[in-house]
Amino acid sequence: GVLSSALNVQLMKKVEPDYLARTVAIFGAGGSAAEPVVSFLTGFLALYFSVGQIFAACAILCVLLFLWIEIKKVRVE
Repeated sequence: GVLSSALNVQLMKKVEPDYLARTVAIFGAGGSAAEPVVSFLTGFLALYFSVGQIFAACAILCVLLFLWIEIKKVRVE
């Protein structure tokens, strides 16, 4: 979603064109490798928490991240 789009924009801006294909391939492989791990962790959380609680926790984490970005004045070009 939003994080992936922001990371892709930064990737396109910061990586030299000669290395872009390799970097995007590594970036994609990392995302694909993380997917089953995150699915496993989400399944584990679902044993102890309801789906609503998991969504609420994710929403709180997103709000905290955006507040941290605003407070620290992190620039995303």
